[in-house]
Amino acid sequence: MRFAPKPGLHFWSTGYAWGTCRIKPAASGYRVELRVLAGSITLQVFAVGDNARRRFIRPLELHKGRAKAFCCEAKE
Repeated sequence: MRFAPKPGLHFWSTGYAWGTCRIKPAASGYRVELRVLAGSITLQVFAVGDNARRRFIRPLELHKGRAKAFCCEAKE
């Protein structure tokens, strides 16, 4: 899943699930809160723009009503 590097609260939809993503600038990239409002998603990589990403060692699984906060580190 990838978002533009714009701080704020954003809507997302995959066709199987939908929810919100809050993006805030952080010292080394972005702070992200991903929330699922319906359905479920499984992610291995989450990116903000072209140079900030988070690769999950184990796939991140989120179901309806769940949220996960994490950082996306910017690559130089």
